[in-house]
Amino acid sequence: MPKGRIGFTSLQTLSGVESDEDLVKELKSLTNLRKLYIGRMTWANSKEFCVSLGEMRNLRSLAIISEDPLELQLESLSKPPAYLQKLKLQLSMSRLPKWIDSLNCLHTLYLFKNLLQEDPFPILQRLPSLVVLTMASSAFLSGPIYCTAQGFLKLKLLRILDMENWLKWMPIEEGTMPSLQYLLIANCPKLTRLPEGFHHLRALQDLTLMGMSTNFSYRLDGADLWKVSHVREVTMTQLGSKFVWRKSQ
Repeated sequence: MPKGRIGFTSLQTLSGVESDEDLVKELKSLTNLRKLYIGRMTWANSKEFCVSLGEMRNLRSLAIISEDPLELQLESLSKPPAYLQKLKLQLSMSRLPKWIDSLNCLHTLYLFKNLLQEDPFPILQRLPSLVVLTMASSAFLSGPIYCTAQGFLKLKLLRILDMENWLKWMPIEEGTMPSLQYLLIANCPKLTRLPEGFHHLRALQDLTLMGMSTNFSYRLDGADLWKVSHVREVTMTQLGSKFVWRKSQ
């Protein structure tokens, strides 16, 4: 990218670029950006990037990719884009940055390879416009996941993928995820059962389970079958076999 703000002030989409010191500084002049996809973000560049990001008042879609083992300085973002609708974070972070709960327009969120040590659900469930949530490839390291009544009010699609150490989903309270229609859980071998209160997900139409453990499969086909009695389509493939179990109404 040429230096000195040459001819790019009206740019609305910038995708597939890799961060360096010059680029992250030049970004602050691109105040009309609506979509930004930036890769190879580093700890050293991340603070300056957050300064530039704070000037992008029109940003609607943002993806940040990083392979740096150090956590990026995302907390330095003092003015997150107020109208951001889509966010993808593929980077290491022990907890969600505090500014995420201010994204009132956020519609779609992808968390990927984050290695979160704190359950993200208590924060994410408060986002008023969130419709699509994907957590993949050890986005969350381990421990239980909690969600409470009146959480995730608009969520329609939830995907939890390749969470190798996810052990437990805590009981779902009535009024949680009242709009959830599609749920995909794949390759979570340590999850042994669906949570108590799963029957409270009254809007759920399609439940797909892939790569689950034998114990999970036996329970769903037996003691836990009643939990999915309200779901129109249920499909499950068992870990390490071609076993396919389907229930439909």
